[in-house]
Amino acid sequence: MEGAEVCVVGHSNTVGKPLALMLLNRHATTTVTHVYTSNRGNLAKHTQVADYLVVAAPGAHLVGADLVKKARWCWT
Repeated sequence: MEGAEVCVVGHSNTVGKPLALMLLNRHATTTVTHVYTSNRGNLAKHTQVADYLVVAAPGAHLVGADLVKKARWCWT
């Protein structure tokens, strides 16, 4: 995880914040987003540059394909 760009969507005390701290301890560049990030229309700005995207927020269909970084490769 060293040097990886990670975006955590959701900053709850049970999942989002502890996960962000664990990622920081692994030397990942970590961005935490929350409901106000989404309300202001800035969610894509953070999620589209992330190497890893973790969604720890309630609600279905919060993050769609348009918010995810295009993969350079894929597993089949």
